[in-house]
Parts: sequence; C-alpha cells; structure tokens
Amino acid sequence: MCCALQFLENISPDKLSLSAEEFDHFMEGHSSHLEEALSNKFASGLLDNINRVKDCEDKVRQLQSYHDKLRDNTEQLQVDITKHKAEVHKSLADMRAKFSFLEEEMAKLLNS
Repeated sequence: MCCALQFLENISPDKLSLSAEEFDHFMEGHSSHLEEALSNKFASGLLDNINRVKDCEDKVRQLQSYHDKLRDNTEQLQVDITKHKAEVHKSLADMRAKFSFLEEEMAKLLNS
C-alpha cells in the first residue's frame, strides 16, 4: 500500500512517457482521448518492434547464407589442399626416382 501511495505522490508525465497534455487529460478523468493516444502509441510501438524483428530475421538469413557459402568454400579448399598434397607427393616420388636413376648411372660411369 505504501508503494502505491508513493507512486501516486511521485507520478509525472515524463515517468509515464506521456506529454503534459495527455497527463493532464488523464488526471482530469477524460479517458477516451488518453485511451486513443495510448492505443496509438502502443500500436506504433508494436509496429516498430515488428519491423525490428523483421530486420533481425533478414540479418539472420543473410548471416546464414554467408555461413553456408563460407562452409562450402572451406570444404572445397580442403578438397583442393588434399589434391595438391597428393600431387606434391607424386612429384617428389617422381623426382626421387629420377634422382636415384641418375645416381645409379653416375655410379656406373665412375666405376667403369
């Protein structure tokens, strides 16, 4: 009860987010204008919130699309790296074979 009394004693237009006119109108007991004003404020605020949610949903979809592209590119990069690694190993094996062949040929020439 004390809290309610303190609230009523300290009530002001800015604490209720009302203009002074709306506050006075309400305090005089004229609720129709106030109800309409509050209803319009509520509807406007609700519409703003709906638009914010839609904007957030759009951003989430954009991020999901970016994430999917990034994942696909990462997977392709892994495939490319594996392929390149196999090619490098094959090239090294070919070079070792050629080098071994050259070593053998040089050894034959030196021993003859």
